[in-house]
Amino acid sequence: MILLQELTVKEYQAETHIRYYITLDLNQVHSLEETIHLYRYLYDYIEELQLQIVYEKVFGRLAVKESLLHARAAWSRGAEVAPVSYIDGMPITDSPLSSITVYGVKQHKSQIHIKYIKDIEGDSTGTFLSFGDVNYLYLINISESALLSDRYSEFRRMFEVCHSYMEQYRFSSSDIVRTWIYLDDIKQDYIVLNEARRDFFDKARIDYSAYSDQLPASTCIEGRSSQRHNSVIDLVCIDKSAASISVKRVFNQNQNEAEGNSYLYKPTFARAISICSHDWTELQISGTASINEAGKTVFVNDPYNQIKKTMLNVLAILNQFNMSFENIALSTCFFKKPHHYSYYQAVLKELCLGEFPASLVKGHVCRDDLLFEFDAVAFRINERTNPKYEGTH
Repeated sequence: MILLQELTVKEYQAETHIRYYITLDLNQVHSLEETIHLYRYLYDYIEELQLQIVYEKVFGRLAVKESLLHARAAWSRGAEVAPVSYIDGMPITDSPLSSITVYGVKQHKSQIHIKYIKDIEGDSTGTFLSFGDVNYLYLINISESALLSDRYSEFRRMFEVCHSYMEQYRFSSSDIVRTWIYLDDIKQDYIVLNEARRDFFDKARIDYSAYSDQLPASTCIEGRSSQRHNSVIDLVCIDKSAASISVKRVFNQNQNEAEGNSYLYKPTFARAISICSHDWTELQISGTASINEAGKTVFVNDPYNQIKKTMLNVLAILNQFNMSFENIALSTCFFKKPHHYSYYQAVLKELCLGEFPASLVKGHVCRDDLLFEFDAVAFRINERTNPKYEGTH
């Protein structure tokens, strides 16, 4: 199958499995009919590769969600459908969708076990993934009804639903390594969300101090999954007791730590989380913006330099693990104003960052004076044990 210009595939062959991170950029596709056609092409490609999908994420207009997911369900031909998170992330153009990303795995020298987790309505809402002695739990599109009495109750209930799934699959709250949280009105609700998150961590006895190793990486951005919900969360857990891996919090000397007490809006997350085995390294990089080592927004009203500062902050994390932007497997760029994309392109050229997969989304960031945010998953095969690396197709 000839790959499309809009499709980026990152393939990594580890000793126990092969990972595929796939990004389909749809910002230049202006009709729903063509969008669905390319979505079908993506699924045909996944079937050709014989991938097992772990999760899928779609950023697009909420108005086309039903049509798109109906088509997706029809392609399954009765087979189980992987969990999908559909976020009302507006494209930076007038297209129906911004992007579709897929994370899939393939067996290699080790048995892979995948089980899709169902909600009470029978829809896939998560994935249990196991290879070797490593167990992951992905919870996708977890939300709670907006009809609850107040936002705090809604957000606390969202975390409690996640916790009930974690207990069912024998994970603890301290096993959370990454969250993506989307709020319908981030300006109004971010402080309340952080209050609910801190209270959940308190109950779970998770230490959220500045140098605690228990905090997950996180992105919190504007977005919603339906008209019935004000918030939605995607979450990743890993069984940290596995002998073959090491899970560590990553610090960044270019930014202070968002431990919650002295930080604006009192958030609680790590700059990044590293998951390392003897032959591969995975980085979960939190939502990153133009914030300095004192926790202050810098380059206010200067989109070019805000984007540049953001990318330098991310590069400082990557460099700690001998990585560069070439190791980015998935990423999302959130632009407060779509026309700032031209500044983004100029920054990539100035910093010689090269090409890497990115979902380009219009969305508000947690601070009014922030114009851009970037998050990512990075991956590397450790060359000392396995020099073979399949890069961008």
